Amino acid sequence: MSSWISKVALALLGVFVLLQGWSQVNSPFSRFGLGEVNTLPFSTQRGFGNLSAGVSSYNFINNINPASYTGFYQEEYTPYQRIVRRDSMRLNPNTGKQERVYYRDTLQRDTLSYVYKSTTFETGVDGTILNTFNENESTQSGDGSLSYLAMGFPIPKFGGISFGLMPYTSIGYDVINRTTLDTTEIAYRYQGEGGLRQFYVGAAGRLGDLSIGFNGRVLFGTLTTTSLVYFPGMANTFGTRTVIRNTVGGMVWEGGAQYEWSLNKDLILRLGAYGSLPSAINTRTDTINERVIFNTTEQFATVESDTLVEDAANAIDFPLTYGGGLVLEKPGEWLVGIDYRGEQWSDIRGFLADQPQNNSYRVAFGGQIAPNPQGSFFGRAKYRVGGYFGQTPLILNGSAVEDFGMTLGVGIPIIRPRQKLHSSMDVALQIGRLGNVQENGFAENYVKLTLGFNLNDNNWIFKSKYY
Repeated sequence: MSSWISKVALALLGVFVLLQGWSQVNSPFSRFGLGEVNTLPFSTQRGFGNLSAGVSSYNFINNINPASYTGFYQEEYTPYQRIVRRDSMRLNPNTGKQERVYYRDTLQRDTLSYVYKSTTFETGVDGTILNTFNENESTQSGDGSLSYLAMGFPIPKFGGISFGLMPYTSIGYDVINRTTLDTTEIAYRYQGEGGLRQFYVGAAGRLGDLSIGFNGRVLFGTLTTTSLVYFPGMANTFGTRTVIRNTVGGMVWEGGAQYEWSLNKDLILRLGAYGSLPSAINTRTDTINERVIFNTTEQFATVESDTLVEDAANAIDFPLTYGGGLVLEKPGEWLVGIDYRGEQWSDIRGFLADQPQNNSYRVAFGGQIAPNPQGSFFGRAKYRVGGYFGQTPLILNGSAVEDFGMTLGVGIPIIRPRQKLHSSMDVALQIGRLGNVQENGFAENYVKLTLGFNLNDNNWIFKSKYY
């Protein structure tokens, strides 16, 4: 491995481990189901609306549709012309010797072929600002963490492989509901923390213009929820606290396909689709019931504890997932596309079945342009814009929770000497709203900033060459 990539990868892996424990976000939407589900691609695609189904490239990783890994090994053909001088041998009557005589020039067409063999390392840092509000009040919170680590490799004359680590769901909330019974104030406090991580590994191969790939995703993590009932107006009184801890582990398989049409020498139309069948994920559940004593500073001390359920086996049905989309692209200069993604959450079982779930969907659209790929610094930068709208799995107050927003992004080139493939720093901004106060009781405005680093090396496994 190139020394500069290995050093960056090891450093960021350490940062990933450290930052996973730091999370100050407080979103009541994460209270339901498995928490807030992360189905986003990496920073490049986040800039143009999260397009995924039809996107493939030799210098960034699209882990949503595994068929895109064939893009790590691509051949680019450039037609050119050359002049060939014809000659022959003849006898010189004056000297009696054979001499070479040039008698005409002809034009010959040929093709110059360049093979892109890109090894890619990607990482991204997320920052989120939330404003959660209802008709009476609002709260602000923030979060920062390393979002993902991933690598992609070419398979010579075939396709590519990729693997990576990232969050799948996150839970973070602290909600207090207060009510009065006669003259006694009663408080109900709900807290949650944790989430699921995913490690994926996938491969793809190409058959003519058709690419087929698969991913295996290993899900693991712990979800902890706490319910507390106490009397805030009365010091040294007893309350009840219930802690439920679900440890989750299992594997999900998914597949994808992409087909390309060359409309002319410059334009490519790519159709993509991906999906996964329902999967059963194992869980182990511990439920602890505690009697606590309350003081005036709203601190609690455990008086007695009783384990109601210990290490109980259960399972979660992960939903049928499917997606598809189109991308029209002039490689290296611009692309536009549209995506659709759906998930069948209404049929799930396990501990999630106690909460009604909705079939979710998302429609995304966007584009990217590099004004002058061979020109100045600002001409080589890639500018991105997009948007999305859809419906989440959550049902609150009898109504589905909707999500919509817009995205902006820029890819800043990082040029290393003697490399045809350039690395980049990719910035993506998402601004959106989750939920509706009138229909769901509360809503959330969010701003998410992703700073991604896309490090490419085309001399890792083998050297690129002209032939």
